[in-house]
Amino acid sequence: MEEELLVIGKIVKAHGNQGKLRVYSYAESHATFSSQNFLYLKDRKGSIKRYKPTHVAPHKNVIILKLDGVSSIDEAERLVGGEILIEKSGLAALPENEYYWFEILGLKAFTDNGTFLGKVERILVTGSNDVYVIRNGEKEHMIPATDDVVTKIDLENKIIEVHPLEGLFEDGEI
Repeated sequence: MEEELLVIGKIVKAHGNQGKLRVYSYAESHATFSSQNFLYLKDRKGSIKRYKPTHVAPHKNVIILKLDGVSSIDEAERLVGGEILIEKSGLAALPENEYYWFEILGLKAFTDNGTFLGKVERILVTGSNDVYVIRNGEKEHMIPATDDVVTKIDLENKIIEVHPLEGLFEDGEI
């Protein structure tokens, strides 16, 4: 079941006396938490339990989250360090040629002539476009996620194709 779930946050602290949680969110919006019928909590031991969210609100740099069945500060404190997950199937459908980060991370990257560059290890957010950090051993490539550079994303075969525009790689690098 865990492969069908996506981590969207980590519980960092109890909030108040009534079982509310402070959650550091990995999601772009707190709506990711509130749009779900159920959230899953993976505790520090790896056990996963399903909860119904009853309150979700942004607060400074965290999300305040109340889960049905967690009603005291003691219960909330036992959950600190756990992760909040959602079902991937519950995510909103994206327009064609748009992808969630979890779909891109781990994909194998090749140039359009078949040279292996490595795997997408991280994604950086810049002002204009994302940048895929592709690693192959000690070698790291910073690839702008633009249509003229990333020419193909094939989720079924788990690959991305990169068109090496002039100046993108050092001479003789690929």
